[in-house]
Amino acid sequence: MKNLFFFCFFLLNALINNLLAQSTLSYKWKPGTVYKFKCLQNDHIKMGGGGMMGMMAMGGDMKFKTESIFALRIDQLLGNGGAMGSFYLIDFKVTDDKGNTMANLSNLPARSVEADFTVDKSGNFTFTEIPVLVCRESGNLLISTKVEKGEMAASAEADGERVSLFAEFNPKTGTLKAGYSVSTISKPKPKPVTIKEDDETIDLLPSHFLDLLVLPEGPVAAGMKLKTKMYDTEITEKVLSFNAGIAELNLDIKSSVDAEKFEKDAKKMAGDEDEDKGEMNMDMGDMGGMGMPGMGGNGTPQIKQELEGNINLSFDNTKGMMRRMDGTINNHMNMMGMEVNTTSTVLLTPVP
Repeated sequence: MKNLFFFCFFLLNALINNLLAQSTLSYKWKPGTVYKFKCLQNDHIKMGGGGMMGMMAMGGDMKFKTESIFALRIDQLLGNGGAMGSFYLIDFKVTDDKGNTMANLSNLPARSVEADFTVDKSGNFTFTEIPVLVCRESGNLLISTKVEKGEMAASAEADGERVSLFAEFNPKTGTLKAGYSVSTISKPKPKPVTIKEDDETIDLLPSHFLDLLVLPEGPVAAGMKLKTKMYDTEITEKVLSFNAGIAELNLDIKSSVDAEKFEKDAKKMAGDEDEDKGEMNMDMGDMGGMGMPGMGGNGTPQIKQELEGNINLSFDNTKGMMRRMDGTINNHMNMMGMEVNTTSTVLLTPVP
């Protein structure tokens, strides 16, 4: 009987230790709390090759640094550990390697631009609107675009898309242009805005940072490896360690996208692949069988993109909040003969 008691005690102790070593990671959102974060992203862009029909042979080497501070205000809790709240930008600045300011919103009035969201306990954010900075030599337009079916509403129609126009800023200093004040920013009015072909647009919502903060579902333990594949993207998530409530995670991201393959797969899923092939053969016959450089056999632009990312995430499960996220992302794109290679280092830390 005594040996049986100790044997049962041993099994119970082993079970408890195993449960302690495995735990579900989750954010612990608190209503009325404001979480602030500081972002730093360094981009090194190299371009080369010839463009369509060899008419745009080009090359270049550019470096940019993007610094921003944003906040997440939690308004109320939802079921299953989720929450509702608002994102707002505190500071934003882009400079090149020579120190020149490319975009600046450093003088943005406090909480003047907000975007409502819902978030679950794993860190999956859903936004209804996205603040966007439209960069022009004459000035920067700060607008808000609605998210429809998971995608940002287009703003490139001939007559312009009717969006919320917050204000116009001096692109170098970030100061408001004449005719705008704090009150006009706080209460933006819908206005037709046309996005021109030579406009540079910057998504002020750090969605690429937030996407990397999503936690694995289910119990985790040190040494665990999880693989997720969605179309041509594969993500391998490893639990490097899990001690005293601190989880150290690593994300290995690999993605390869081919525009021709994507279109073919989409048409195959839609069931109109054969019909399209017949039309394509007829069109190519009318062209005398002559294709165009940079264009695929079905008329689709030859665009290929390969992405590799290595991201580290430190998460405090006792507090229910991330401690640090950093890593490197390499993006190679071939657009109709033009090569673009971008290396980005990213860092996200909470601001006390």
